[in-house]
Amino acid sequence: MWRSLRFWLHFGALMPVAVPQALHTRRTALRLPEAAGPQHGAFAGEGAPWRLVVIGESTVAGVGVAHQADGLAVARAFAARTGRPAHWRAHGRNGARIRDVRRDLLPDDLQAADLVLVSIGVNDTTGFSSPRHWREQLRHLVADIRRQTPAPVAFLALPPMHHFTALPQPLRGVIGHRAGLMDHHLRRALAGLPGCRVLDYGMDMHPRYLAADGYHPSAEGYAAIGEAVARLVAPRSGDDD
Repeated sequence: MWRSLRFWLHFGALMPVAVPQALHTRRTALRLPEAAGPQHGAFAGEGAPWRLVVIGESTVAGVGVAHQADGLAVARAFAARTGRPAHWRAHGRNGARIRDVRRDLLPDDLQAADLVLVSIGVNDTTGFSSPRHWREQLRHLVADIRRQTPAPVAFLALPPMHHFTALPQPLRGVIGHRAGLMDHHLRRALAGLPGCRVLDYGMDMHPRYLAADGYHPSAEGYAAIGEAVARLVAPRSGDDD
């Protein structure tokens, strides 16, 4: 409650500037397409394959890079770290909110997945979804997944939107504050749910990690996220040294 109140006090003070900035940004922002190519693939290795299914918003659809295989590069990084083959499938759509994931993007063949990775929340942040709705939909999404598979479910932490150069200040600070609030409620929603976790990939969105639109990851940004996530889901001795 207090987190939400602090946000609205912050937003209220900046509303006369932030709202016109938001409208102008929506009209003039560079809009990049979803990545080309199939939303599935494999990386070679030895032994039993690791099967990854990724669902969510524009990052899953590869917005910011030309080819889908250069999007969230978790499977590639996993194969490189472990030497095992890694098979991946992505179910993403630019602009998706969590309700869209549940309605349109959740596949019905998750039984073979070794990990279900969810990247969602940016559009719920900018669309001002209520924290209550966000938490409810998160729990419903996990229940939807659990009806198919007991595999681990991991959600990417909300990105540091206060680093998105497409957003002018003070709008950038407002949206960054809102993303932090949504991330807090993501963790609240998943707390106590077996086999669920939030992956803190722990990187700032420096300009080299942003695509030309200043909003989505670049190829280097996707690769860095993939490496960080693979490090969390396939740790090796010495990783914390």
